[in-house]
Amino acid sequence: MLKTFKVAVLGGLLALGLGIGTAQALPFINGTVSFSDGGITLGAPATSIVHLLNTITQGSPATYGSCTGDFLGVCGAATSAGTIDLNTPSGTVYTLGGFTFTLLSVSNIGRTPLNGSGGKLKDALDFDLAGLVSHPGFNPTDYIGTWTGQGTCLGSSACKPHTKSASWSVSLAAVEHNTPVPEPSTFLLLGMGLVSLGVASYRKRR
Repeated sequence: MLKTFKVAVLGGLLALGLGIGTAQALPFINGTVSFSDGGITLGAPATSIVHLLNTITQGSPATYGSCTGDFLGVCGAATSAGTIDLNTPSGTVYTLGGFTFTLLSVSNIGRTPLNGSGGKLKDALDFDLAGLVSHPGFNPTDYIGTWTGQGTCLGSSACKPHTKSASWSVSLAAVEHNTPVPEPSTFLLLGMGLVSLGVASYRKRR
């Protein structure tokens, strides 16, 4: 019985030690990145270019604009841009040199209807987005950002056929994770508690 108890305690302490090492090994992602592209798949209504879109099919590959922090080493790498569904945001929206941006939510959607003069019209769509960015060697990290789309066409009150064009840009920033990695002292206290419970249980069985 004593031998079994010792093995259990040593195994628990070893697992805690490995947990501490693992928790400290992977850093969170830090930095900002922006993308832009000259194309969006547009719908048919002559009274809208981008402002009524709910499903946004972004042109890909995208062009990176600027990078800071952990993204610096991959600026200029191949970038892909996926589809954004404003009603059910999910899935991979951007990739950049091994970094994958998964969309979880959108908010603050702004829609600017067609307006203009002199035979030229424009409209706009913008919203905030949030999700997780991941990369081998890092802990998945929260990101936030702002997406902006702009459309132009020829016309006085509605777009003339075959004159629509649109572009988009997005700025993303990795932010501090909401669930911090436990400090080593937390693991130590947990380990001491488990050992104490084990000792109490062993004494009761004697």
